Amino acid sequence: MDSKSSIFWNNVKQQLKAKGLLQQWLCLKTDVNLQTLRNMIYYKRFPGVDTAYRIAQALDCRIEDLLGEEYANGESSSILQVPLYDQLLSAGKGEFLPDEDSISGYIPVPSRLREYASTAAALTVHGDSMESTLFDGDIVICDGIGWQNKDGIYALQYKGSGFIKRLHRDNNLWHIISDNPDYKEMTESVQSTDIRILGKIHYSIRQL
Repeated sequence: MDSKSSIFWNNVKQQLKAKGLLQQWLCLKTDVNLQTLRNMIYYKRFPGVDTAYRIAQALDCRIEDLLGEEYANGESSSILQVPLYDQLLSAGKGEFLPDEDSISGYIPVPSRLREYASTAAALTVHGDSMESTLFDGDIVICDGIGWQNKDGIYALQYKGSGFIKRLHRDNNLWHIISDNPDYKEMTESVQSTDIRILGKIHYSIRQL
């Protein structure tokens, strides 16, 4: 038996009991099939990171409250936590970036992202320009290490606003691309000081 999984599900059951809630309610809140939930609890199977996060959200508690501090903070844990900044990044026409960032919480992500532990940040998507890849309210994990000479989805600052966009470099030009065809592509010289690449997006959590 995985003691981490056992602790997690015991704490989930305690939270449900304390709040007078049923497993059916938790399934509705987290979009998890009832039989799947019951199997995970019975066989002590740890859920995916997305599901664990949604369960904590539904129960209005921290992931540490369900994992226990020993496993939430331990190096051997399959869960890595990164700070969630109180900052929206636009999948649309741009969001103003404040001078100072504030941390509003911590988000669990897979341990495969541990190499970015010292620089990674969780950010919230605002808008619809990256649909159907990213949606309004999704949380994305940015590695915080800038451009990596590879096309992909990046967090960037452009003309004072924050964006989540697909980025392509063609010779001396940045192509700032939305997945939603209703939004036009933007271009900017790679020498321009109006654009700063914050980092590549490696992971996303869908908000239900």
